[in-house]
Amino acid sequence: MLFYVHNIEKIIQKSELRLLIVIGKMNIELKRLIANQFRNTSLGFLRIKRNLGIINFSDSETEDFLRKIILSTLLPNIETKGKNHYFKCFEYNTILTINAYSFTIITAKQIDKILKT
Repeated sequence: MLFYVHNIEKIIQKSELRLLIVIGKMNIELKRLIANQFRNTSLGFLRIKRNLGIINFSDSETEDFLRKIILSTLLPNIETKGKNHYFKCFEYNTILTINAYSFTIITAKQIDKILKT
């Protein structure tokens, strides 16, 4: 019985989170949630490592690095457009595109390389 109650609480939390996403308001709680729950595939991590020039990092080191980027991004530098959040972190010279519903990191790019093109 407790198992079902736990699942109901998760559903309620997810629906509240989706409400925040629909409104488009990034806040510190949502930013922390994304930092703790983002995900990616092995191929996704490989692409991220290549784009950020951290190819020698393990997947766990890459996760830690991405978490630092997310947490270091100031709230005014996080933009929500449609189904994605864009984290523009000048401290780490990085822009992360994160799906607002699944918290999958779609792309990671270096800011200075974007400006040069």
